[in-house]
Amino acid sequence: MGPLLEWLVALLLLPLVAFHFVRSMARKQNNSSNAFRLAVFLALDLLMAALLFGMQIPDWMWAALTVGALAYNICVMTFALKLES
Repeated sequence: MGPLLEWLVALLLLPLVAFHFVRSMARKQNNSSNAFRLAVFLALDLLMAALLFGMQIPDWMWAALTVGALAYNICVMTFALKLES
């Protein structure tokens, strides 16, 4: 359960570490820039999962990690957009 907990902590801290990037993307109020930010964060989240789990993740877990990371990143971006308006 160690790698999963490490991944969750990294997932939660990534938007805080990149707060300036999140706010700059939210300021643009452009769907393509928001989609770009979501894609970058999702790619980083999945890369961290691959590194922590050593690429030995079953397909169902990849799907769960992807959906969870995407949902969290959408929530963070929605919050950032509300702060900017």
